[in-house]
Amino acid sequence: MSCNDDKKHCHDTNCVCDVVNFIDELQNVQHDNFCPTGCENPILGANCSGTSPLANTRPFVLFDKKGVIFLPASCFNIINPGSMTSDAFELPIPVPSPFLRVESVDCECCAVLRVLVPDVSNLSSGALDDLIRELSLFLPTTNHPSTQADFQAIARTLICKYQNGITFRDTGGGSGVSPRLTTEFFGLASTNFCITVDLQCFCAIQCLRDTFIGRV
Repeated sequence: MSCNDDKKHCHDTNCVCDVVNFIDELQNVQHDNFCPTGCENPILGANCSGTSPLANTRPFVLFDKKGVIFLPASCFNIINPGSMTSDAFELPIPVPSPFLRVESVDCECCAVLRVLVPDVSNLSSGALDDLIRELSLFLPTTNHPSTQADFQAIARTLICKYQNGITFRDTGGGSGVSPRLTTEFFGLASTNFCITVDLQCFCAIQCLRDTFIGRV
């Protein structure tokens, strides 16, 4: 599943297209086994460490030839109704999401991709506070308008948090309780925003942990 498979040359095939084709086929087959991680692992749900045993999606992000993360023009916001501080209640502005799901791909490497957004409904208030504060570091202030570099930093932060979880100091909601480091994971949710792309325009693909996406 690479440019050198079957002794092919890079001008005869496209690595990104090969992988997206594989993921598309994988998502159409149900497996029940649990195997090691890997972008080309033939078992869907094997790379999520048990966080989503009924996985039906292998989400990914795409990079152009300059290493820039592809960010479709679909934005989301995060609100924490349980936050006790105004700076962690919500993001100042909606931000684009880097997470993608393949819906279909043809033999010409033309693919329909669905934008996925973070699903934070299962996170505690403490984890949400931490996530919102960290993302807000890259968002506009009175003296600092947001740039494309800021949105790239947000995308990389979201990818890391999705893969590795949100680690924060949890006091258990009680005063006088010694805080302990806790790690929580957020999921991904479907959107109605789909985009048709030419996969040959991208240079790299990063697969993320498998998950279950409803309404796809």
